[in-house]
Amino acid sequence: VRWQEDCSRAHLAAAESLAAAFAADAVAIAALIGDQALEELLAAHRLWIGWLRSGRVRKVAVVAEKTAAS
Repeated sequence: VRWQEDCSRAHLAAAESLAAAFAADAVAIAALIGDQALEELLAAHRLWIGWLRSGRVRKVAVVAEKTAAS
């Protein structure tokens, strides 16, 4: 591993922003995909938000370098 960075805070912010945007436009989204699909979409984002806040999951960016075979 040449480089790594924990991106959990940025991923949490993105998930929170998406969940808020989906909730704010819920009527229009439900008209396109249906109430059940919208509820599942919101539930999935709430789940990820909870996991990221609690530290249960983390988002990590990693760069690896292939080494020459011995």
